[in-house]
Amino acid sequence: MATKATEFDLQPVLDRLDGVEAIARQDYLSLANCLLCDFRMTDDQRRQIARVFDLVQLGRIRIVHP
Repeated sequence: MATKATEFDLQPVLDRLDGVEAIARQDYLSLANCLLCDFRMTDDQRRQIARVFDLVQLGRIRIVHP
């Protein structure tokens, strides 16, 4: 069953991603969903998500299947 954006707790995902070299596909999709669904988040959380996406594009963080 898919998690609704309103039920998703963003901060634990962002905390887990601090300094990692790989991100689970589900976490990546959850972050994208938060941005696309206009999920309530702070400017700092929005910046953290943008940073993760930038690092994925640069190849410094890989998307993996758990």
